[in-house]
Amino acid sequence: MFGELIVFLLLALTVGLARITRRPGPPRQLAFERVPDAALSEVQTAHFRRLDEALEALHYRPVFNIRVANLPGANLSRFYSNRAEPALILTSLLRVRAGNSAQNVDYVEIITRFQDGTELSTMNVETGSPLARLPWKVVQRLPGLDVARLKERHDAAARDLAKELRWIPEAEILDQWQETHRRWCDHQEREGRFRLDAATGSYRMTQSTGLRGIASFINPFSGPLSWPRALVAVALGAALPTLGLLVLASRSGAALPVSPPVLKAGLFAVCGAVAGLAFPQRYFAWALLLSLIPATLLPPVSQAFAVAWVLTVAHGSARWQNARRRLL
Repeated sequence: MFGELIVFLLLALTVGLARITRRPGPPRQLAFERVPDAALSEVQTAHFRRLDEALEALHYRPVFNIRVANLPGANLSRFYSNRAEPALILTSLLRVRAGNSAQNVDYVEIITRFQDGTELSTMNVETGSPLARLPWKVVQRLPGLDVARLKERHDAAARDLAKELRWIPEAEILDQWQETHRRWCDHQEREGRFRLDAATGSYRMTQSTGLRGIASFINPFSGPLSWPRALVAVALGAALPTLGLLVLASRSGAALPVSPPVLKAGLFAVCGAVAGLAFPQRYFAWALLLSLIPATLLPPVSQAFAVAWVLTVAHGSARWQNARRRLL
């Protein structure tokens, strides 16, 4: 069990780190393209329509759809504004490259800016990041929260900050986005997380950022975590297979309708499926964590095969879950 993890770490440090630092990063200057509603796919139109209806109750209306043409992955954002409120709301659809595959991500973010340069961001996505925290930005990550409750939590945090609000006219949204991106890039470069590739005008991740990314990848508790989901995952993906293996061991030699190897494979498949479905973006770390105790109940020679089976099922489950969320 631990031998496989050591092998993975060696491969990640020798092969993965080089790929991370060579991969194209964000551009220095964003290239915006407006996307009319008529150019949206059916699934994108349906997705935006549901959010339009939810935000209409909060008196927010769509402003425009934007694609950043020179970002490494496919993306699409839709902005909303309310003339009576300073907060802007946007929903972003992303395809984030992760090795040879891509993760589909969609989320809602609410942004309020203040006259002293402070920004308040509230979003319903749980993805963490190895990049440096912005000292002027207060971030709330509330995974799974609907837009109405997200707005309530955002407004409460804005009141607690007790700062003078800054209003961003609709005509200045893209200019402000460009300025925010520039400040973010400059900060990451100062902190040693990015290095500018002058030949391409884009950034690359530094080795320290790559190491942080690898550490985050193998840490199941990196970034925001839904503890109720984690507890259910442990119950179904670790406790249930462990109990099943103990029952099989207690009935050793007894006649069973299905052979013990098939039953064991099924129990470890449950472990992998739970990891992939509950945490599709961090399935590797959670598959290792959930299989830790069940695998120790097997003979040492069988543990490597069990863990490999769990990771295979977790990968397939995560890909299926990810495909269901594809909007780009």
